[in-house]
Amino acid sequence: MVVCPPSLCGKWQREMRDKFGLAFEVVNREYVSKLRRERGVGVNPFRSHPRLIVSLEWLKLEPQLRRFDEFLPPDPNTYPRAFDLLIVDEAHLIAPAAGGNYAKASMRTQALRKLAPHFEHRLFLTATPHNGYRESFESLMETLDPNRFATGVAVTNRDRDEVMVRRQSAYFRLRQPSSTRLTVTSRLSTGPPHKRRRSLP
Repeated sequence: MVVCPPSLCGKWQREMRDKFGLAFEVVNREYVSKLRRERGVGVNPFRSHPRLIVSLEWLKLEPQLRRFDEFLPPDPNTYPRAFDLLIVDEAHLIAPAAGGNYAKASMRTQALRKLAPHFEHRLFLTATPHNGYRESFESLMETLDPNRFATGVAVTNRDRDEVMVRRQSAYFRLRQPSSTRLTVTSRLSTGPPHKRRRSLP
């Protein structure tokens, strides 16, 4: 499942189709209405297709979260996980916007905290510098990997580097134009080290 800002849903759908040949469905109000007409009012849109793209602004609303409650196990540590991979684009948007006593979890933060544990692997993407508030960063990292990080506990450089891959703009400029491989680093998961990195054609 891809979670991203509303303006990027269509772009993700096109890129996954054109670059990887994968068909994704964008789950929104129109998609739900179409499903209900075709399959009945009881259909759950989050069980309708193996590959989904969802707007963060739509996902955070209570009616959408209740649809997950219909099939997600009460214990997020249940194996196998309900979902395989969660990709969050513009992931800085799910971190609290302030620090200290003002680092309150937004609706976005609460929604992703609820859903993320039900995914076997999690990949958070952002090109936006962090806001600088320690508590906000700790919250973001806890959502990514609650077994490694916790809000209120300082993030060490060692733990951070275990799950973070940084790419400067110069890295992309220096890559050969003929290169057709994309490296997906899944060090964000808790799997064994030899399964943490794979390359996709």
